Amino acid sequence: MPMLHNSFKMMPSVLGVICAFLSFAACSKDSSSTDPTPEPETANCYIISASGKYLFPAVKGNSSTSVGSVDLADILWESFGTEDTPSRGDIITKVYYSDEPVSGTLLGGSRTSPAGFISFTVPSELKNGNAVIVAKDTDLNILWSWHIWVCKDFDPVASAQEYFNSAGKMMDRNLGATSAKAGEVGALGLLYQWGRKDPFLGGWQISSNSQAKSTLSWPDPVNSNSNIGTVDYAVKNPTTFIKGVTESQNDWVYSSRLNALWQSAKTIYDPCPAGWKVPEGGETGVWYKAAGNISSFPYNSTYKGMNFSEKFGSASSIWYPAAGYLLSGGGSLNFVGDSGTWWSCTPNGDDAYRLYLNYYGNVGPSGSNYRATGRSVRCLQE
Repeated sequence: MPMLHNSFKMMPSVLGVICAFLSFAACSKDSSSTDPTPEPETANCYIISASGKYLFPAVKGNSSTSVGSVDLADILWESFGTEDTPSRGDIITKVYYSDEPVSGTLLGGSRTSPAGFISFTVPSELKNGNAVIVAKDTDLNILWSWHIWVCKDFDPVASAQEYFNSAGKMMDRNLGATSAKAGEVGALGLLYQWGRKDPFLGGWQISSNSQAKSTLSWPDPVNSNSNIGTVDYAVKNPTTFIKGVTESQNDWVYSSRLNALWQSAKTIYDPCPAGWKVPEGGETGVWYKAAGNISSFPYNSTYKGMNFSEKFGSASSIWYPAAGYLLSGGGSLNFVGDSGTWWSCTPNGDDAYRLYLNYYGNVGPSGSNYRATGRSVRCLQE
């Protein structure tokens, strides 16, 4: 039996392979299978659409690079994205690190990975929400973290929306959203600082700046400096919002701009699931390609957002909610119900390109702003 590690140092029972439908791949086979199905890709985010037991190799997303010497794995936080605080284990449970593969549906990589494996279970009573799993060393330092996006029956490939002018296929919802319907709080999703792989909580109402509840008491935001404003610090402190300061040109990175954190070719810091990536922006980006230099569009004051149907693509609903954003200099959530912004992977000087909309009906598909700001992400199919 493989050696197992978790925060409680308990040995889980050996379960049979649990096959569950996953949006990006057919059900993974047990290690004894000779089926030639290609190995699923690794990522920093895994979509789970059904109950069951799952595992993935302890590697950096979108790579086969080990995260280091793992001693244990644990749940960092869970959230329904609402005003209700989950109990530990409501969304995912039984998180373990194992030197060798255990039974379960393989989410990414190979069952022969030398990096070891992290496994977890989605309870039989599946509850939509988001969670983050961390791998830690013997000193309890965080080596890496992965976002687990639980959304019942969500198939991003089947629901993908083709944008005009060969701009590409986009998800029908924000990263971390449990709904794509106008007016639902589940459509708001999570928020990200540019170039970071780990999410921050969005609002729990479509017109309130109150952040959703979670199982974690989140740390206070910190000012970027030569020690804090680094990729190493960000990886080890995935829930700490790093404030932009004048000396860093309002970037969370304190040194010169790190333009390679997100790129057109998916990087190890890309927050999107396997098969998806942060889209390009600016005049070569997906929104500009689809709609040109659009500057205005009808704002839905009831549901708080814009339906870009027949502007970005032909789907009956291409809903972009006014999810607000986290201010670069303070980390507080603002403008929920008033405006929404979506990161691209494309830098623009000290800033980065993003899509913008507000309640006045203004739209900016090729503007840019501070990288330390926490904004929505909508993933593009690779």
